[in-house]
Amino acid sequence: MNSLRRSRHHYGKTRSFLCSRIGKAAVVVAPCFLISTSVGTSPLLVHRPARSVWPGRCRRTGWSRVPDSRDPRGVRYRPAKLLAVGVWDDGGDGRMRDAYTTVDPGALTAGGFAQLIALASLAVGPLSPEGVPEREQRRARRAPVLVPESGSRGGRSPYSGGMANRDGVRIDLDGILRELEANGFDGVRVEFAPDAGAGAVAIVDVVRQGVRAANEAANEAAPDSVWGSLLTASLAGVSVSIGSLESQEALETWLEVFGDQVRVGGLSGELRATDYLRLPDWASPDPMVTAYIALAAPGSAGMSGWPERAVRWAAEAGGDAYVASGGMSQLDATGEVAKHLAAALHVASSGAVLYADAQASRAALVEIGSDGQAMYQTHDASASLAAAADRARAAILAEAAYAHYAFVAPTPQRAYLWDARGRALPPLRAGISGASVRINADLWSRFVPDVHCMQLLTDEHLARVADLGRWTVTHATPGRTLVEAPDLAEWLRPGGPAPSIVDQARADFGRALVPAEDVR
Repeated sequence: MNSLRRSRHHYGKTRSFLCSRIGKAAVVVAPCFLISTSVGTSPLLVHRPARSVWPGRCRRTGWSRVPDSRDPRGVRYRPAKLLAVGVWDDGGDGRMRDAYTTVDPGALTAGGFAQLIALASLAVGPLSPEGVPEREQRRARRAPVLVPESGSRGGRSPYSGGMANRDGVRIDLDGILRELEANGFDGVRVEFAPDAGAGAVAIVDVVRQGVRAANEAANEAAPDSVWGSLLTASLAGVSVSIGSLESQEALETWLEVFGDQVRVGGLSGELRATDYLRLPDWASPDPMVTAYIALAAPGSAGMSGWPERAVRWAAEAGGDAYVASGGMSQLDATGEVAKHLAAALHVASSGAVLYADAQASRAALVEIGSDGQAMYQTHDASASLAAAADRARAAILAEAAYAHYAFVAPTPQRAYLWDARGRALPPLRAGISGASVRINADLWSRFVPDVHCMQLLTDEHLARVADLGRWTVTHATPGRTLVEAPDLAEWLRPGGPAPSIVDQARADFGRALVPAEDVR
């Protein structure tokens, strides 16, 4: 199923899918995507076309979302046996309709789309009691690629009972396959939850060895068939993302080897699908007052208390708590949010905590990357700009003893990385981009990338500044000084400060502004 996404590099694999051409139209059947249609001349409605790299050079028409009663957004349709049909056509109402006649009725039946057979001419030949040609009926009853009849390594699957117990490591294959199907067979996250209740920090080394061994064994048996990555802490243990799947056999091999490895490492527990979710839609459509704070890398000695401070700051928004890391988010109702955030940082070297109160339309997010660059964002529909500035100031002062630079800038949408400064206000000066603000972290303890309404500076910064007579200067901690513009409202207003104000600020900071030629 992953072959379509990688068809630029594996075009031979893609060509192995059923493909037939009628004039200028082409039909491709593959175990990855899905179509739906209305009877008549309506074009095919193709599911998630942007995620695939389809073969051929035909012009695509009629793209739309697929209606799905189980998903009101119509983004994904999840039949038990997934097939897909993509159609290209240069025009002409007849060709779209005629294209159906070349699709294997057995393949449509196996994919749960027997209704499309009505659009095609009935094949000539003996029919089964179900009305399907005998040859096609046999095809329809064959297991699809991801659910082969045979188990791993030849014989019957050791997981055919749903939950396998291999010397204390229980594998819930049924739950993992259900989650894989719910994800459109793109991949699945599995977690190892230890019986002893040990946290992620205690077991991560053994789990990491298990992932490495499972990747090696599964791909030795079938090259490029499966890959585990994006290891992170979950609320119950450690979670890993399994992708690039070519077959259920490859998945079972991976799970079996992983289970054996953690058992050898002295662990027992359950290997199951990870229970995770999408973060609620909390971001404001307007720029949010965002504090960017440069800290030491997660896991270093100076960061031992950071999760507690971050959770304390975010929790002021109220509502539900979410911990995110490695592309995975979980609702945390345990009361141990800081502990779980610390575990995520230990395992994945990055993480985030979000508190969101949907009823009050209020949220606060803190996110930190592996380089120690953190972002603090708040959204409160009822708060003033002054209140938002107070929250940003509180974040900076809480980290003043640990940070070597910080600044505040109104930023549209969620800031995942410091690259987001490139779309914040005011616009960066010539020669400085959002990406350069992120990748030149080693410069920011001595220089500043540009002027901002609020900045935490070191003594080395201050030695380069030309004139702070027009700024509010506050001693924060030894060696750290908070410098603020006298009129924060002017800097935080929609559209940002007037160009004359920015020009004067740049003149005030003088040699503290990083030379453009020193920026990578």
